Amino acid sequence: MRASSPLFGFGWFYVCKHLFAFQNPFGHATLSSAIHQKRRMMRKIIILLIAISTISIYQAYANDRDLDKQLRNKWNLMITYLKEGNKEKALELIDPFTRKDYAVMFEALKDQMPQIVSTPVDFKLIEIRDNFAKYELITKEKGILYSYEVIFFERIKGQWFISEF
Repeated sequence: MRASSPLFGFGWFYVCKHLFAFQNPFGHATLSSAIHQKRRMMRKIIILLIAISTISIYQAYANDRDLDKQLRNKWNLMITYLKEGNKEKALELIDPFTRKDYAVMFEALKDQMPQIVSTPVDFKLIEIRDNFAKYELITKEKGILYSYEVIFFERIKGQWFISEF
């Protein structure tokens, strides 16, 4: 998952520091109302920090789900272009740093490409981290299952490319 709220780490330090700073050796009956008020405030802060962290984790999960859907669509679009023999459109989805290598490969395999890209069985998300996403592509070729990594990189803010497969 993506990073959670930056307040989470600082918040726990702050709460613990102030919560334990008001300990009274004579017990709770002799604590002043100001200290009780501060402790109640600390409890509210703890609950608020937990709520903020939970929301941040949920937002990161929702963002990852949306990104997963976007990257799967990009992968399926490239497969569609390759089945149709449209290597130029497929290459637009490939990382600019590896595009030339894939252009050579697509040209060499142009007659076999529709058959090659028709073998996928599953496409599993492995991880999404910062500007990097990794998937596992499982294919069935001549009755045998094979596993390949598919890597996506975000090169420009919001623009993801297939880097290798």
